[in-house]
Amino acid sequence: MLEKKISERLALFAEYVGDYPSRGASTALLNIGGGYLLNPTEQVDFHVAFGLNRKSPDYIVGVGYSYRLDHVLNAPAPGASPRKRE
Repeated sequence: MLEKKISERLALFAEYVGDYPSRGASTALLNIGGGYLLNPTEQVDFHVAFGLNRKSPDYIVGVGYSYRLDHVLNAPAPGASPRKRE
């Protein structure tokens, strides 16, 4: 995977994706895309992939949205007093 940060909010990437099952034919893709941070907890992203062998799809297009949940796993239990952060 190669990634290049273009600005504080925009990053682009290129990667090789291979699937090598124990049975059946393998697939290989070149995946190119990027992500844009809307704010510290939200991101939109896109990608385009191109098949590199006959068993791979010719192309794939995708878009996505991510939301990061900060402090979910270390949140205080309901009814408990919150811990002070140092």
